[in-house]
Amino acid sequence: MFRLIRRSLLALAVGLLSSIASAQDDAGDAVSQEDLDEAITPVPTIVTVTLHNYWRSPLMGLPDTSLHTSWVRFIFPIKRLLIEANLPINTLVTPGSVVSGLGDLNIFAPVIVTKPGKPLIFGVGPFVQFPTGTDHAISFGKWDVGGGAVWFYVNGPVMVGTLGIYQNSVGSLSWADDNPANQLLTIQPLYFFHIGSAFYLRGSPFWFTDFQNGTVEMPVGLGVGKVFKHGKTVFNLFVEPQYTFYAKGVGRANFQVFTGINLQFLADGTGRKNKAGADRRARVQQAMDSSRTIRGLRGSPTL
Repeated sequence: MFRLIRRSLLALAVGLLSSIASAQDDAGDAVSQEDLDEAITPVPTIVTVTLHNYWRSPLMGLPDTSLHTSWVRFIFPIKRLLIEANLPINTLVTPGSVVSGLGDLNIFAPVIVTKPGKPLIFGVGPFVQFPTGTDHAISFGKWDVGGGAVWFYVNGPVMVGTLGIYQNSVGSLSWADDNPANQLLTIQPLYFFHIGSAFYLRGSPFWFTDFQNGTVEMPVGLGVGKVFKHGKTVFNLFVEPQYTFYAKGVGRANFQVFTGINLQFLADGTGRKNKAGADRRARVQQAMDSSRTIRGLRGSPTL
């Protein structure tokens, strides 16, 4: 069942890509600088739904074993608070068996502490993970708590930032009592560059450190994305190959392909839902008016 869901998500992304492109040609919806910024930023000011997929090569030290993950992510901003819920759908392939199902739900809720309208955005908040996995092979079976921080900086066509989260187990389901507690550090470097016509280059690999098992995985990614707009919805589609340049321990992947589609829902055809979005729009407009050599021509894409 869950393998079918994963395949359906991928088919949906491909179908949306072609239909959106066709619809854009028919409707002529223009992608503004603000749309581009909002489509790429990890701290959006409008409701965002994402469908992401990681295809991974066979895991190091585990012949004929691979783990593929799809993520359904929902981001809901409430003034300066971002509520981000992430639910994975995992498929573990081992010699002689395939296990698919839901993984462990996590929620990250950073509060943006910087003033609206500034080029630097910084947020910090709690992190919680719940043992919602449908199979022992694809779930930790632990309740985790922790915290994280995110910063993001916009400078013309360049957008860079970092997301960091630390989590530690505070409880366990009965079947996982004997399993080691989670003690994980995740760091995600973020780098994007607009190249024109609403296309952009991107990198957003996750660096994992598992202190309990002594494993480390540090990939680097370089991909391409495209932003579309149709009516009140902005679509961001991308593909990003990632290569692991440093790894320690078993269970890591040498290579993976990260693909996804992000959907953002505007309050109206052009406006944003809150003051933070209006402030960001004013900042972008001021930057374009004061120095076109930084932003380029009006309407040039940013991530």
